[in-house]
Amino acid sequence: MERELLQSFLQQGGYVVDCAVDGIEALEKIKHDPFHILLTDWEMPGMNGADLCRRVREAELPGYVYILLLTGTVPRSTWSTHWLREQTISFASQSIRRSSLRM
Repeated sequence: MERELLQSFLQQGGYVVDCAVDGIEALEKIKHDPFHILLTDWEMPGMNGADLCRRVREAELPGYVYILLLTGTVPRSTWSTHWLREQTISFASQSIRRSSLRM
């Protein structure tokens, strides 16, 4: 899903959104500012979503960060066997609908 479309959906829902162009920038932002939720793609330049999630969980952050990992290419069978399943990380296909983003 394009970052801009997801950003627009979330902002219309009343969320404050901060975007990063890749996993490296996202990790730097998370280390320096408090975030409650991270939505990330599995495939990104610089650092993929799986590595970003691992680095966020390893970081000494002031609070817990909920993670939603989006993917359109990684088979569902990978989700259940991957270490991310044990790290309390949620998965969603990229055919996500605006209504499914409500919390």
